[in-house]
Amino acid sequence: MTLVLWTVIALGAGLVATAVGMRGVRNALRGPERGTQEEKMPLTPLQKRAWWALGVGVGVTGAILAIFVVSGPSRVQDDPALRVSVEILLVAGLIAYWLLMTHGLLRTDQSRVMIDERDKAILERAPAVQAQAMVVSVAAWAVILTEVYWEAGQVPVAFLVLIFWSCLLVSTMALPMGVLIGYRRS
Repeated sequence: MTLVLWTVIALGAGLVATAVGMRGVRNALRGPERGTQEEKMPLTPLQKRAWWALGVGVGVTGAILAIFVVSGPSRVQDDPALRVSVEILLVAGLIAYWLLMTHGLLRTDQSRVMIDERDKAILERAPAVQAQAMVVSVAAWAVILTEVYWEAGQVPVAFLVLIFWSCLLVSTMALPMGVLIGYRRS
């Protein structure tokens, strides 16, 4: 199959994974029903941005994961067109994440999103979730790669690049999760 077809399949899988993941996370964070619909508070601008950023992260991760599952890490590393397409997906996802989570978020004039003290407190605590998720990611890579390549005595170079990019993707998904968890607890 052609690269374009696999990219379309990966993007479709990413969108499906995004929809399923966001629905599951939303249900998990929602908790028990309290009061009627009229009593529920609307989402803050920061919460809306966190949901969108999480969706972007899950979508990009799903698309890239599909490419790696179908092609394999070594083929992605060896095929320049495939490697560049994965890197373009990664960079596009990071730019979208940056636009959603930081661009204009902290501006205080009336034309931009405003955040209050509660939002600032949640943003200060959210990186704790981000750091824990990245440590778990690196630990998982270390354990899995050690077990798989113990007898070979070395890890293929393709996995070193994967470790870096996966930590970056985990980081981009964990910060919005930290924000959403912060709103759930407060």
